[in-house]
Amino acid sequence: MDELNHETGGQAEAHTDEQEKALIAAMEAADGEAANDADFDPEAAQATAKQEAEDQQMALMGATMTAEFGLGAIEIAVQSFVHPRFQIPERNRDEVLQNCAPLLVKYGALIPEWLAAYQEEIAALKAIGSLGIASYGEIKQLQAEDAALLAEKEASNDGETEPGAVDREAA
Repeated sequence: MDELNHETGGQAEAHTDEQEKALIAAMEAADGEAANDADFDPEAAQATAKQEAEDQQMALMGATMTAEFGLGAIEIAVQSFVHPRFQIPERNRDEVLQNCAPLLVKYGALIPEWLAAYQEEIAALKAIGSLGIASYGEIKQLQAEDAALLAEKEASNDGETEPGAVDREAA
């Protein structure tokens, strides 16, 4: 075995003739594979690029739908727990959708395709849920108004009725 020594940066590098021949053969094989790739098909490349663009557009649409569901859930939660008339302004809603959809695509936080097929059902469920929550809030508000009216009547009747008498109209 004939060993060749090459000086590189002060360190000796030793390898055999067989190693050199194997490296040359590997490089020639790689060149041959690259020559086989010379059959580039521009139509196939264009079709692939078109499909990728369509996939990106579909992902963006799905991400927008995901962001809309998220905003709807936030709005309903705030209406339920903070104030029943709360609404996210359209300009803010649009800005969030425009800026969050690409981020959802980037990190893959999309509604699964099987769930996206039920968009109408989900929208109906959201509307029914919103109605239920709004109705509950309205009932609570009406009860509070009734309690205030009752307290007002009782306060005005305190001077007119006997102590211990029950106001049958208020009950």
